[in-house]
Parts: sequence; structure tokens; C-alpha cells
Amino acid sequence: MAAFAGLRSPATVTPGEAGEKRFRFEARERLRQLVSSSAEVEAFLNDRLRELMGQPGDPASFSSLEKLLAEQFYVLSYWQNVNEEINYRRFFTLQT
Repeated sequence: MAAFAGLRSPATVTPGEAGEKRFRFEARERLRQLVSSSAEVEAFLNDRLRELMGQPGDPASFSSLEKLLAEQFYVLSYWQNVNEEINYRRFFTLQT
């Protein structure tokens, strides 16, 4: 975790900024180094990922993934349902 302390916060990185790409690269590289240097960290991350992935046939096992997706700023949709899914929250007009 100390390796991540030196990284800039994503909140301070402006989209499109040259530093954004570097930030992502540094974060991935530090995580890769951490996982490759510690079997405990690798096991911990694999356990957390298995929890998120759930078990086929057990809908309750997907609750962690569902919670994570609900916290995102976007909604996953099947591409053929776009016309039914698009609503006033995506398209609106301003009147003066």
C-alpha cells in the first residue's frame, strides 16, 4: 500500500491531461510489482475478484458486483436496448 501513496489522486488528474496516462501506467505497474513480489497480496486480490465474479446459478453471489456497478457513473446496457434505455437523463434541452 505504501507504493500507492506516492501516486496522485485520480481527482487531481484532468481527463485528457498528459499526466493521466502516466498516472494509470504507474498505478498498474506498481500493482503488478506488488502482486509479483507477494504471494499473500496475489492471493488476497484473487479472493476479492472471485467474490465479485459470483457463482453461476447463485444469484445472491453477485450482490457484491451489483453493488459495485451501482456505484458507477454509468449504466451498463445491452446495445440493442438503447432506444428503450435512453431517457431524459441523457438528453435534455435548456430553455431560456
